[in-house]
Amino acid sequence: MSVLDEGTSEYWRSQYDNFLVPDNPSAFANFCSLHFGAQKDVSLIDLGCGNGRDAVYFCSFFPEVIGIDASAAALSSAAQLGSARGQSFRLVEADFAEEEFDLLTLSPYVLYSRFTLHSLSAGQEAKLFSSISRQSRALYLCIETRSVGDALYGVGEKVDEDAYFSDHFRRFSVPDELRNKLSELGNIEIFEEDTGFAPRGTDDPMLIRAIVKLGS
Repeated sequence: MSVLDEGTSEYWRSQYDNFLVPDNPSAFANFCSLHFGAQKDVSLIDLGCGNGRDAVYFCSFFPEVIGIDASAAALSSAAQLGSARGQSFRLVEADFAEEEFDLLTLSPYVLYSRFTLHSLSAGQEAKLFSSISRQSRALYLCIETRSVGDALYGVGEKVDEDAYFSDHFRRFSVPDELRNKLSELGNIEIFEEDTGFAPRGTDDPMLIRAIVKLGS
């Protein structure tokens, strides 16, 4: 593990251990639930589920929810939140950029990534998108991630193209580049860049939201 990886892991471990991450569902989770509605035969896989705030919420809309995260602290928090809310979902400790998602469920599924795509290096993102393109039962990909138009772009030490390390690693997406990559995976049903998607206190990041129907 690199020094940057260690710094990011320590940042999130501290966030979860000290209960600094909100446990209410995100606005993007609500947005996606309105887009898909309640499902009977479709699962949802949360890529980088963190403390489970959105995975727990999605249990009311999908018969099977699977949360993937590389952080044991995050998964412990997710298990506690699920228990407290009376919701059952499966947790997998893994790097979601390296995962073969078809092996996790026999059902068709939606892939959901909120604030986790920007945790990946360009190489990891390429691996993730390549993996998604190989899956036979992946129906949709939902993404909310920081854009290069965000106020945090350029803050901290530059560690790669469009990537900076301040309190932790963030790689910011160029909208046209991300749109082109997603168009290779399927039909883009929604692609928006704006503020107002995830305000928190004085922070109102410039984000990209996308929903892609895969393989179409």
